[in-house]
Amino acid sequence: ALPGEIRFQPADTGGWREALRHRGMAVLEGVLPQVELQATLEDIWSWLEGVGSGGAVSRSDSSTWTMGDGRWPKDNMSTGIVCVRGAGQSAGAWRVRGHAAVQAAFARFW
Repeated sequence: ALPGEIRFQPADTGGWREALRHRGMAVLEGVLPQVELQATLEDIWSWLEGVGSGGAVSRSDSSTWTMGDGRWPKDNMSTGIVCVRGAGQSAGAWRVRGHAAVQAAFARFW
């Protein structure tokens, strides 16, 4: 679970701008419709089960969801952001980046 201090409503522009500036991330609640969230989760799991873990992670087997045994893709432990094996170019990452509501939120910031 992500800490509450990085979770914001989209209208709280000042709050999430500060989080982006100081923590490098912010979660805007309710920006994506549920159907898009589900599709994004499917994309992320497909990536994790394939290229992301070399087949060592399975969404249906929680015993494979550990970093200590080397199954889970190495990430930045301070943020939890996976930055290897093409994670940033995966279908799930592009689905979120390409969504009009996400782009509109970032347009307010940049």
